[in-house]
Amino acid sequence: MKTPKRKTDRLSERNRELLARGVTGIFDFWELRAEARRTLLGFKRGDWMLEALIAGAPLSADPEVLERAGHITAIYKSLGILAPRNPEYTRQWMTSRNRAFNGMTPLKVVEKQGLVGLKLLRAYLDHACSQ
Repeated sequence: MKTPKRKTDRLSERNRELLARGVTGIFDFWELRAEARRTLLGFKRGDWMLEALIAGAPLSADPEVLERAGHITAIYKSLGILAPRNPEYTRQWMTSRNRAFNGMTPLKVVEKQGLVGLKLLRAYLDHACSQ
């Protein structure tokens, strides 16, 4: 009996390439340094994957990396919904202190909590969008 394919198994190389371009564009818009980009994607310091993405390689097929990319794009979209006429707010949100996170920046939340932190940011913004 064949093992059923996971959703992430069906993501083609071309789609992962497009997702990589999108995530890289979001990082550029947020003006994030390399270390912050690694943190959000869950890459370790010195990992070659970030440099490969910058060079145009597709995003890794690793399910956690794909999940992180999904959360990153959802966060970006939510910020655009919350402040459609304020690109500076959306540009600086990830690196600005936030009372909702005990004065930490959203980036620091992810640095401390990893994937759970990304999920927390997404849930926070999803809730804000639904109000």
